[in-house]
Amino acid sequence: METCRYFLLNKEEAENIKFLNGNRNVNKSHVTKLANDLKKGDGKYFPAIIVDENTKIVVDGQHRLTAYRLLWDNKKINFNEPIKVEFKQFGQDVLNNIIRMNQNQRTWKLQDFLDMQRKTDNTNSIVKLEEFCSKNRFLHRRIASG
Repeated sequence: METCRYFLLNKEEAENIKFLNGNRNVNKSHVTKLANDLKKGDGKYFPAIIVDENTKIVVDGQHRLTAYRLLWDNKKINFNEPIKVEFKQFGQDVLNNIIRMNQNQRTWKLQDFLDMQRKTDNTNSIVKLEEFCSKNRFLHRRIASG
């Protein structure tokens, strides 16, 4: 049976968490977006970073961890928010677990947001959609381009 433990780690406690050589490259623009969300206090909405308990390797959340480290290392701002980490035991094949976890995740598409608004009968759905599009510029460009 898989064991799981959650922790809130500060900068010093998170220093021993590593990235796996062979994982996908970190997308700098995504890290910047996450860091901006963290500065606004939106980190509470982030899922826990999943780390292999034995190797201390990130299985899911390398962009989130990079965003936290970026802010922790920035001397111009005072950022001390802890990071939510879930430690699990994955066994020997950490890379294949990373691949499987990323293959099984699905990002919300525009249709998902529209369906959610319709199902909840939200009278402010257009305003919410416009707010969503302005916060997620990449999606806004896709809508504009057809």
